[in-house]
Amino acid sequence: MDHRHIDDQNVAELYVTGRLSPEDEETFESHLLECTECRERVGWADDLRTSIRAVAAEDAARVSVQLGFLAWVSRQTRGARAGALMAALLAVAALPAWLQADRARLSRELAEARSEASEARTAAVRPAAPAPAPVAPPAPENKAELERLAQENSRLEQKLSESLEQLARRDGPQINTRIVSLGVVRGDSDPEIELGPSPEPIVVPLELSQVDYKTYRVTLFEGRKLLWKKDGFEPMAGDTLNVLLSSGTLKPGTSYLFSLDGIDAGGRAVHVGEIPFKAVKG
Repeated sequence: MDHRHIDDQNVAELYVTGRLSPEDEETFESHLLECTECRERVGWADDLRTSIRAVAAEDAARVSVQLGFLAWVSRQTRGARAGALMAALLAVAALPAWLQADRARLSRELAEARSEASEARTAAVRPAAPAPAPVAPPAPENKAELERLAQENSRLEQKLSESLEQLARRDGPQINTRIVSLGVVRGDSDPEIELGPSPEPIVVPLELSQVDYKTYRVTLFEGRKLLWKKDGFEPMAGDTLNVLLSSGTLKPGTSYLFSLDGIDAGGRAVHVGEIPFKAVKG
């Protein structure tokens, strides 16, 4: 059973109204299982049939009212019957016009439903949109810019990969971590921290001359430039503040300074000393 036969024979309407033969009904129901379009047609036809039934019910109700009205008129006096019959005749005269208007409304709804079904069939068989036109190759001046951007992207990817490797090494277990002690009391020359060929973590114990505070603040300067500041250092065994420093933050041949402040009970910072040092290439 194909769509042309279904359209020509109004199979959907016949199916909804129960006028198909058992064989055609079974064949059409098998087709409905696979065809969304025909299921929509059956739904529209069923809605139309429901609307017509509602109109018929309204007509029957009006006729019933009219019959009751005529029975009532028969029980009235002659003068009263004449007036009532005149009113009834006027109402009956208006009835065909109302039925004609309602019939026009139903015809319009049916036409709209068939138009929607036709548009759905047209959309289903509409050819696919043409393939987009090929993109023209970039102009020579744009090609140079694209190559530059590609090189910059490659450089950034390499830098990201190196940073991730350094992060993995830092987060993983540390083996043979160097320890470089720096004290507040120093000699004539500043102590030195040797830097290896690649960035590595260095434990720097900062020795205190005496412990007067529960926690301390440590600030690292490169000349007058502030590199970082951290609160919450607690004195360790041996009266030291242990700082884990990445050698990658230091530059060979550059002088640095640790500034130490004690945090009193009121939360105020009290300067307790400075520890200068120099980073040198190992």
